[in-house]
Amino acid sequence: VLVSNSPIEALKIIESNQDISLILSDHMMPEMTGCELLANAKVILPNAHRLLVSGYVKSNELQEYLNNGVVEHYISKPWNLLELLKTLKNMLQH
Repeated sequence: VLVSNSPIEALKIIESNQDISLILSDHMMPEMTGCELLANAKVILPNAHRLLVSGYVKSNELQEYLNNGVVEHYISKPWNLLELLKTLKNMLQH
């Protein structure tokens, strides 16, 4: 598990670790949104699964990123821990 508090740092981690299978991001961050982070991550690692968690995302923005395959799955905050774990497991088994 690789962790970052910054989306800029996260992209550097993603660039230097080509074996990442899943990327989980919050949406509201200071440097860029989670959707923007996942869009950039998709370019770097197109086969990595991408999960967004957030308490607030504009529905039209989220729908666009889901339709474009940038975000594969979305879980709203506060999340149910069992639901999150099940989603992570299912995504990794895919």
